[in-house]
Amino acid sequence: MKKERFFILFLWIGLSLLYMLPIVDLTGWHVALIRGDDYPFHFARIFGVMDQLKDTGHTQAIAKFGEHDIFYGANIFYPTLTTVLPIALLSFVFQSVIGGVYGYLFLMNLLTFYIAYKCAKYISNIALSQINMRAKQYLPFIFSFFYVFSHYRMICFYQRFDLGEFFVLTMYPLVFAGFYSILKDNGTKKYWLIGGLALISYSHILSLMLAVVVLAVLFVVSLIKKMITTQVFKQLVFSAVMTVLLSFGALAPIIYEMFTLHIRSVRIHDLASEAANVGVMLASSSVNYLSYMSIGIVLLFTLIIGVYQVIWKKESFVRKNKLLRLCLWVSLVITLMMTSVFPWHLLQQTPLSIIQFPFRLMPFLSVFGSFLGAAILADSLSQVTTLSRKRVILGLSVGILIMSTLSVNSLMIRRSLNKLMYSKQDIVTTRRYERSVNKDYFPAGLTDEQTKRIKDKIGQVNQEEVPMPYQFKRHAAIIELTLTDPTNTVITPIIGYSGIVVEDEHGRRIKTTLSSERTLSFQLPKGDYQLSIYYDPPFLIKYSMVFSGILALFYSVYVVKIQKRDLPQP
Repeated sequence: MKKERFFILFLWIGLSLLYMLPIVDLTGWHVALIRGDDYPFHFARIFGVMDQLKDTGHTQAIAKFGEHDIFYGANIFYPTLTTVLPIALLSFVFQSVIGGVYGYLFLMNLLTFYIAYKCAKYISNIALSQINMRAKQYLPFIFSFFYVFSHYRMICFYQRFDLGEFFVLTMYPLVFAGFYSILKDNGTKKYWLIGGLALISYSHILSLMLAVVVLAVLFVVSLIKKMITTQVFKQLVFSAVMTVLLSFGALAPIIYEMFTLHIRSVRIHDLASEAANVGVMLASSSVNYLSYMSIGIVLLFTLIIGVYQVIWKKESFVRKNKLLRLCLWVSLVITLMMTSVFPWHLLQQTPLSIIQFPFRLMPFLSVFGSFLGAAILADSLSQVTTLSRKRVILGLSVGILIMSTLSVNSLMIRRSLNKLMYSKQDIVTTRRYERSVNKDYFPAGLTDEQTKRIKDKIGQVNQEEVPMPYQFKRHAAIIELTLTDPTNTVITPIIGYSGIVVEDEHGRRIKTTLSSERTLSFQLPKGDYQLSIYYDPPFLIKYSMVFSGILALFYSVYVVKIQKRDLPQP
């Protein structure tokens, strides 16, 4: 048993390392990064957090951001706890931000292998009683391989460089296994649902919203099927309340700032125009093309075989098993919703339009489709009695590794090999990084000219435009002003988030208001000033993380105690 565990662990470690094989430069034995679509935003935050840690020893929600060094609240709305902060710390360890990114990738792959395996093993033991023991043994391994190397995970890292969604994908199996536990197993694993959703809230708020929507749909389906008893409903309410309390540290700052400063928020896209053409999706998926219009060859074949087994194979275990049928129908619905066949124009004016792109539904397809595919393949392989489990696992590992490597290499060639990034210098000198200014969280309603003034650090003194370049010293932005009139109204180019403080060179606080552009404004008499502007979180924000952290500690101790109590006695 111990030998088998070591074999599994070393296999996962090996595969987690080989995941980055496509971008290893074998001539110099170092790794590179493809210029993913979102790399300027995330690297700006990584570099900002690294500077904060060096200067102050802690991170801040509002700090300098990007090549333009805008004093900006991106970290309020896009938490750093599970993504940017670990990468920043690893970058210090490896003395390289690229090394930090790949250290994080390795650890996340290893964690995803473990979570996917545990969740699949738990669910298959409850829901797949009719399949043979060999298939039950194969299924968790196959699901973990399919899920870790799933098409959307590779898109998130290699094509998009979306750190938030990449981390969230690690949590989704926990979320749905925990939800299933409440429905079928008296909530013995409901802490998976609670912990998974809470960690998602500290990573990517949009993913949290989507997960809640999908869970709500599954709840309605369960209600229709009369699976929601009083006990189940109580467990779900408890899970929802506990999730909100544990997520308070991430949600409180966002909600507080959105109430006190009207935020522009993410740009809404035309969902119908962003949906995939069915023919393009089928063609790109069949060659495992790494793009937003592809679900990958594994999921494509899973859906085809699943439909065949349900419609034409009357004795198939997919047709007989309720969970596998649900996985198939959910996967088919999500796939349909990703295409232009689905009437997205009917949902354009609903809150769902905030998802921006229909391909954001693919993570849920990855969960349900990968489980279905793992069950189908496990059942088929279990029929071959001459195959040992080690051979199956090693053969599957090699096959899926080759397939994913070819997909990423194709992406690298398409994006030009001479545009790979090997160091921080390669990142900050790219034209896109230098020009990027994420304006999602600027005040709403600004004109292009007003937005440009914030970006270019142009303020006003007595209604006349004045350049106000500011530099950063430790945790503060420093503005130097020379005022000649007896009384002066100063409008800075710094956005007025709640908690921003302005002090003069003597440490005296200056009373501020919000200008019509929602930037900091104040009155000053004639004189020379060196103003220090920094973020001092309001009480609610300052202690929201402390509250959630203490609650998480107590809840973790409680869960461990309950688990030990429920262990079978010798």
